[in-house]
Amino acid sequence: MKGFVAHLLVSWRLHGRNRMALAYGYLFPLMFLGAFWVLYRDEAVPLRRHLGELLTVTILGGACFGLPTTLVGEREQGVWRRYRLTPVPLARLLASTVVARFGIIVSAGLLQFAVALALGMTRPSHPVALAAAFAVAAFAFIGLGLLLAMLADTVPAVQALGQCVFLPMLVIGGVAVPLASLPDWVQRLANFFPGRFNWRCSPSPVWPRHWLR
Repeated sequence: MKGFVAHLLVSWRLHGRNRMALAYGYLFPLMFLGAFWVLYRDEAVPLRRHLGELLTVTILGGACFGLPTTLVGEREQGVWRRYRLTPVPLARLLASTVVARFGIIVSAGLLQFAVALALGMTRPSHPVALAAAFAVAAFAFIGLGLLLAMLADTVPAVQALGQCVFLPMLVIGGVAVPLASLPDWVQRLANFFPGRFNWRCSPSPVWPRHWLR
């Protein structure tokens, strides 16, 4: 257990030193929040209908960019080669990495949520259900981030692979583009995207609309 906690603290410390991971994890979601606020600031309750999209962007940025960028960067620097010399099992190191990334994504989501409240958004009436959906989606995308880290050999390769996941999630998944404006075959394809958010009807597979009211 000591090895798990020690590696967890090291993971957080290394994340704090990785400027690119910090940008993807915290700055990127806040930029989307600002863009959504500019677009929908005239609504009766700003950002109320778009919290699901924004939290999805937070998870995507932290899991599909921040996590694999950090892991591949550490691998290039030989950090994980040194871990092999420790008596801590590899499975425990991987588990602490997942927990550390989950904590980072949660902190980014809380930051985005707090800024949205400061901009005039009201609190959701079902915070527990919203938190549960956020946790499930975060763990799902963390697994995808681990897969990207396994496939990529360099940090630029992570960015390329991450874009191949991130952009379709934004467009086809309904995060940045209303599904009602897309062809029928694209809407059917969107049913297989974990980040799918349906602007046209309720509920959504990831963020049921009544959780955000």
